Order: sequence, then structure tokens, then C-alpha cells
Amino acid sequence: MTLATPTGSYATARANLAAMLAASSTFQEWVGADDATEAAAHIHLSAAPGPENGECYSKIELDALLPMAVVWTKAFLTRPDSAVGSLAAYARGSDLVVELVGQVDPATETVPAECGRLFDNVVGGIVGDLEASNGTPGFLAWRQIAIAEEPERGPIQEIPTRGDLWRLQMVVSWMGL
Repeated sequence: MTLATPTGSYATARANLAAMLAASSTFQEWVGADDATEAAAHIHLSAAPGPENGECYSKIELDALLPMAVVWTKAFLTRPDSAVGSLAAYARGSDLVVELVGQVDPATETVPAECGRLFDNVVGGIVGDLEASNGTPGFLAWRQIAIAEEPERGPIQEIPTRGDLWRLQMVVSWMGL
């Protein structure tokens, strides 16, 4: 389904970040896409598509979805811009979250340091690509990317039904637009 054209700073910022992510060569390689259009199919705004049974994903459903990114809004801010000196001008910004979820490479699943390093390399490559495209027309002009916690692996009890997964959240803060 084609999404409606984003209007306003809230929707435009999310769309621009999703476009940046789809254009990332590291993200494209990670999701097995040949280009940004194919990579965009692995990026979901607000939430991933729901499971068929409405409760939890089957292993088959997860295999079809992963790897993926979910872009959602942690906080949105708009206020009169005192630098302009007019109530007609507003400063806007938000913290957008990019949640990366992917399968652990089966060849390295028993070597935690190596499978962790492979995922770290994906994350680092995506951050580098976002740095390189920061402020490019059609993309987001961000001011900070923060990763507050280590990537999460597991949970172990879900491996038989969901697979061995990595998850990471990065917060992309922007102001302006």
C-alpha cells in the first residue's frame, strides 16, 4: 500500500528519516535489497505489520519481516521561535527512534562476541551512512544520534518459536525542517 504524502513537520521528519535509512548502503546490504526502493519495504513507520493471528508472530512471519527497522516518535516539540521574534514562526523538533531488529547469523550464534561484532558493524555502518547524508535535501537534518543501551539479543526462551534475534534502538534528534 502506498502511503499518503507526508504533510507538516511531524510526518515529514519521519518520512525523511525513513528515506535516509532506505538510502543507506549498509541498511540495503543488511536487508538484502538492491536499492532504496527495495530497502524501504523493510522500514515500517510506528509499528511492524501485525501478526496474522493477531497475537504473536510465527517463525515463518518473522523470517519474512526480518531484518527490519521501525521508525517511531519518542517526543515531538513545537514552540514559538524566539530567535525570529514572531509568534508566526515556530521551532520544531523531535526524538525519532529507529529500532533495528534482525536475525543472528546462524554461523556465529554460538560465538557471542562474533555475532555481536557483526551486528555492531551493521549499526556502525548505518550510523556512518546517516552521518554522510545528514541535511541532504529530501533527508532529515538531525543534530544527534544516541544509542543508550547495548543491543539486546533474545530472549533465549523465544529462540525455538521466533528465532535468535538482535534488537537495538537509536534515537535520532532533529530541530528545524
